[in-house]
Amino acid sequence: MDEKRLLKISISSVVFTMVVIIVVSIIATAYTFSRFYAAQIAEQIKIIRLNEAISRLENRNDDVIAEITNSNVYNQRKVITEEKKQEIFKRINGFEKDFLNTMIDKKDYSKAEFSDYEIISLLPKMELNKFKKSFVENNTYAGNVATASTNVIQSLANKYFHKTITLDNIKTQNSIIFNFDDTISIGIGEGYAEYKYELISINSMVEDKYDIIFKCTKEDNTVNNYILNIKYTDTEVNFLSLKKQ
Repeated sequence: MDEKRLLKISISSVVFTMVVIIVVSIIATAYTFSRFYAAQIAEQIKIIRLNEAISRLENRNDDVIAEITNSNVYNQRKVITEEKKQEIFKRINGFEKDFLNTMIDKKDYSKAEFSDYEIISLLPKMELNKFKKSFVENNTYAGNVATASTNVIQSLANKYFHKTITLDNIKTQNSIIFNFDDTISIGIGEGYAEYKYELISINSMVEDKYDIIFKCTKEDNTVNNYILNIKYTDTEVNFLSLKKQ
């Protein structure tokens, strides 16, 4: 009897011990996993907060850059005195009297930059003393022309437009005659229309580059505003683009 009782007690002890071990193991494992997940959640929270801080810093950086840019633009515009504006506009009007007329009437407004044809049409209006004036009548054109060598024309194109003209691009255009002696005759018309011009504003976004906004009233009372972008210094003026507002 005593042996059976001892056996029962031993089995009970073993079972109890195993149960205790299993329970303790479960508790320990649960605790370990809870600590691990808590650490992971804390790490994710840190990452989220760090990304939020970076985003705020980037937005602030963009705001600072915008403020600096706007301040620089304001300061650049501020230094253009009324005297300087009139000087620039007078320089533009200092070419042949129908220079702006030709620029406006010849321009293809689907593109802001000046094409080869538009440039070559304007060159006699800029330095007519470099050309020989005459009257021409042939199968393609009849009227006054200004004639100069291709070298002179390329030199003037580079001087006023910083561009080398590709002559093949303009051979089919009206009022441009290619002569056999390596000269080009450019139609300059007879007289000029009485267009009226009024300066609206001159702004500078980049050093030495200006947007000249002016109004043109034609003889038929058609009124349009134009934006002429130029590079202007004390020694030169370069024409970059022309747009209609």
